[in-house]
Amino acid sequence: MSAFYKIERALLDSVRALELPLDMEFPNMDLDSDAKGDAWAKVSILTAQTTVATLGSDGEDNNPGILQIDVNVLRGKGTKRMLDLIDTICTFYTAGKALQFGGETAKVTNASVSPLRYVDGYARRSVSITYYSRTFRS
Repeated sequence: MSAFYKIERALLDSVRALELPLDMEFPNMDLDSDAKGDAWAKVSILTAQTTVATLGSDGEDNNPGILQIDVNVLRGKGTKRMLDLIDTICTFYTAGKALQFGGETAKVTNASVSPLRYVDGYARRSVSITYYSRTFRS
């Protein structure tokens, strides 16, 4: 199993563990538009460029990225439900939290929230969870 798969799996499993009370769309697994209802979330993993952390053939690479969770509620329905969900997400993803799968660890460095915007009839705010993972070169 590749290290990148394990990192992604650690991130996605952590979102599933939240058990948010809404339908969720995951990478390469679209949510049917009929299933979106009055609230839903889209999960994306935005990988960044891998950099060298330590030198040598047995050194480590640093793999940073952002786990993004877009929280969507029907436009015109207020922000309480949205902000309650965002609070649950941000409370879970605290700085230093280790997300693990198959021997790989993604470490959370922070969680931030975007401004409100409107997309396809929904009000949306994105929670961006910054992480990094160190992998060994071999």
